[in-house]
Amino acid sequence: MFESRRSVIVRRLWRRRCPCVTGPKPGGENADQEALSCLKLVTHTLFKRLRDEQLEMLARSLEARGTDDCTDCVSFPRIELRIGKQRYWPQLLTCKLFRWPDLKHLSQLKRLCICECCGRTPGESVMVCCNPYHFSRLCEP
Repeated sequence: MFESRRSVIVRRLWRRRCPCVTGPKPGGENADQEALSCLKLVTHTLFKRLRDEQLEMLARSLEARGTDDCTDCVSFPRIELRIGKQRYWPQLLTCKLFRWPDLKHLSQLKRLCICECCGRTPGESVMVCCNPYHFSRLCEP
């Protein structure tokens, strides 16, 4: 019947994830299914905590692939999202889900200067930016 605007945006965001984060292949491992369901659960937990305007801003940024200069920060409280024993930082989760599926640690990311949070020291703000196009990935030797 009728769908809420929020559910449409969340579905749109979930479809924009990296192709490598699609889940198990036919005949795949049970562990792959558990990892995908855990990732989906923590992602929807993140989406529930964002307002509709923030979800729309994140969707626009993902659809523009960061080429649009007017993509704003998507602010989220500086907390860890926990599912079982797994802990996820919001910016790590969005970067892993939408840009770099093999991303392991928050230390592999660097904020870009276009991010409004750029000039702040890490302990200064209670909010972090979750826009994956406001980050670059550090090269490993």
